[in-house]
Amino acid sequence: MSTPFRLRTPDHVPLLGGLITAALVAGWGITQTGAEMTFGRPQSTAALGFVIAPVIGVIFGAAMFALQSLLFYGMRRAGWRPVSSPLPGWSVPALLVIVMSVLVGMFLNGRRTVVAREAARRPRVIQSSPRITVATSALTDRTPAPVLFTLFGPDTPEAPVLWNGHDILATVTDERVVIRTRAGDTLASADLHEYDYSRRVQAAPVCAGADGRAWLAVLVSLRATSQRSMLLVFDENGRVQYQEHLERRIGLDDVLFTGTVAGNPAFGVDENPTKVWACEAAPAR
Repeated sequence: MSTPFRLRTPDHVPLLGGLITAALVAGWGITQTGAEMTFGRPQSTAALGFVIAPVIGVIFGAAMFALQSLLFYGMRRAGWRPVSSPLPGWSVPALLVIVMSVLVGMFLNGRRTVVAREAARRPRVIQSSPRITVATSALTDRTPAPVLFTLFGPDTPEAPVLWNGHDILATVTDERVVIRTRAGDTLASADLHEYDYSRRVQAAPVCAGADGRAWLAVLVSLRATSQRSMLLVFDENGRVQYQEHLERRIGLDDVLFTGTVAGNPAFGVDENPTKVWACEAAPAR
């Protein structure tokens, strides 16, 4: 009759260390992916975390097992002769309870992180200006703003955009949206690294003053599955005067339009056709 298997110390310490390491590493990836899928706006590839995490866990567990086995082998070669004794019967359930408690803690911490991030990225007006007004109205004579930048598209805009005498381009570097001239001079920029990556940039001059100098409305489409876009309005000196984080529900990209409301210049986004933005004309200099 065979003797039932029992974990012994120190014989099975490397095995336990490898198993616990694998469980914790894989558990961390799975719990964080689960929190993101449950409480956040996950990327399209987020579910791969459920597959990749166990693989990484096995790799780390095997490395821990090999490291501890090598350490024990070296100690034995140096003359260490430990007494092998079975682990108490309650030790394995206790280890399981500890590991499960740690995994639950990981999930709760992941939930807290995701909820806090989503609260910071909720649709809202981030910066307002007394010269920008929001109204509920229909935008007439709508003209779509040209696309200046797409993440996987050509470097040239789909149509020229002239802003205060400059033929402008848009680039995104380290999640900083930069409006520049064709000569490379920066005219305006905004750091959006806290709001997912930028995929598409549209721009159009708006609210020209009596001196002909205009502000610039810029619509940035963020990560496709983020359901968010960012509306920026720069003054003639390149400073952000208005910023609003928009919710996107109808597709991968919003479209920025310029037009008029009751004969006055305004602009809007196709996500909400009854919401328009307008600003007072810049005073003459």
